[in-house]
Amino acid sequence: MRDQLRTVPLWFSTAFRAAPLHSTLSLLLWCVRAVLAPISTYGVKLVVDGVSGAGQEAIRSGVLLLVGASTVMLMTSFAGYLRDATADRVERAVVADILRLTTQVPGIEHHERPDVADRLSQLRDDARELGYFAVLLIDLLSTVVNVVVVLVLLTEVHPVFGVLVVLAFGQVWTAGVSTRWRQEAAERMQPHNRLVRQLMAVAKDPRQAVELRVFGLGGTLLDRIGEHARMAAWHERRGLLRGMLIRSVGRIVFRLGYLAAVVYLIVQARRGAVSVGDLALVVLLAPQVDGAASQAGESVTYVGQALRQFGVYRWLRDYARDHAWEDSVEVAPERLRQGIELRGVSFSYPGTDERVLEAVDLMIPAGTSVALVGANGAGKSTLVKLLSRMYDPTEGEILVDGVPLSAVDPVSWRRRLSAGYQDFVRYEFTAREVVGVGDLPRAGDDDAIRSALVRGEAEAVVAQLPAGLDTQLGTQFSDSAELSGGQWQRLALARAFLRERPLLLLLDEPTAALDPEAEHALYERFAEASKETAARTGGITVLVSHRFSTVRMADLIVVIDDGRLVETGTHRDLLAAGGRYADLFEVQARAYR
Repeated sequence: MRDQLRTVPLWFSTAFRAAPLHSTLSLLLWCVRAVLAPISTYGVKLVVDGVSGAGQEAIRSGVLLLVGASTVMLMTSFAGYLRDATADRVERAVVADILRLTTQVPGIEHHERPDVADRLSQLRDDARELGYFAVLLIDLLSTVVNVVVVLVLLTEVHPVFGVLVVLAFGQVWTAGVSTRWRQEAAERMQPHNRLVRQLMAVAKDPRQAVELRVFGLGGTLLDRIGEHARMAAWHERRGLLRGMLIRSVGRIVFRLGYLAAVVYLIVQARRGAVSVGDLALVVLLAPQVDGAASQAGESVTYVGQALRQFGVYRWLRDYARDHAWEDSVEVAPERLRQGIELRGVSFSYPGTDERVLEAVDLMIPAGTSVALVGANGAGKSTLVKLLSRMYDPTEGEILVDGVPLSAVDPVSWRRRLSAGYQDFVRYEFTAREVVGVGDLPRAGDDDAIRSALVRGEAEAVVAQLPAGLDTQLGTQFSDSAELSGGQWQRLALARAFLRERPLLLLLDEPTAALDPEAEHALYERFAEASKETAARTGGITVLVSHRFSTVRMADLIVVIDDGRLVETGTHRDLLAAGGRYADLFEVQARAYR
């Protein structure tokens, strides 16, 4: 309950922040309409009483009725249009805010934790509905106004109709229970829905088509999609059925109560205790009473859904604030003078207790190239993530020229980095843009881009394209060019090399799609360029590779085994030591003999 109360201010303020004028006008119009609708019905009572001789204001009452009904009709059309326009504006603002929040969080925990991914997936699914739920406040307030006016008119006819207030609350309560059950069903559906979307993405991705067909996985994939879709549908049907049953009970009880009250009033009218106009008022208000009660129940349902969805939205806003690293205000240095030091660095991924790195102590001098070596899962890529500050260590610290990396502004730090990864992104942009996003301020500098193409051994890739750098890449556009895996990787390397003189260049298996000779030639070329950069800025290159022909070129080789640093030294020193590195080298060398 406390968590929901914290959500209410965000829900109430969203529409007025996104569209203040539209929201205010829409609220006023719907509230005025909520008052005029029953007042117009009251005009019917006055007309009937006047005609039947119970009153002398039949003509004036008729005018009141005509004006009120006409005003309600006009306001309903305009208010509906205004509310829809408000919802559209709020929807666009909320979707933009969700994108801003998810992209501006400096770390990547929210991409890698399943529980967080479920909530983000749910929020993306509900993002468009948030626009309409934001203006639900308008409907909710107008419904409250309408219910109050209707009940006031009814209780003036006879106090017995005050009992309907209690019955109305019963309908609202059953609607609340129904909403809670549907929310619980939606939460159980989310993991299944997320997996269905992922599997469908695999099934539709052209890059996966060959492997799916070679291994005959099409049927298996469809079976798995169907299985989880059925589980999600089962949870949805169960929640809807339970909710429908209990809401039906609430509606039936309310309508029976109202019917009993009407019958009682008819008896009173026959005795002359109430006027014919009163009876007409009650009969004509019946649809409005039923509609108001149903609307109140619907509002509770929507309120529950709105609180759930805005609760996730508030969670994202809180998450973005709590993970903004606002205390990190130091500016990254222009030049490394000492280097980067790891002191007792241990790390466990959030949500787990397993140590991926354990008590790592390492000094990387400025101006050196470092190779990280170890078996798959040893912790090499995790160390790369820590150096780029995608995470902070669970224990220990990383120092940059003696300054804790946790104190450095992550945006400032990453502007001084560059990186190439095995799992690179295939941006379906023009070839110029595919390389240019590696350093946005220089994205339009063709000389810089061509220089990066040379360093990334990618000039031949662009030379084969029909429109050169202006060629649209990918498969999602007409007149576009698709590349092989190796060609995409060369462009990704060129992208990594576009940023000149970085303080830290991270290369995590960036040439996996290239043959050993091409990889060796590329690293030889890059080693010469990195020495020049190191001389100017003290920049450090960190390389992760399983090919020892490349690793041996590094100034320092770091061997990681099961999350622990077990050896450091040059290629020659480590071979002479006969330890873990020598064993790994011998295994790979034997394969080439």
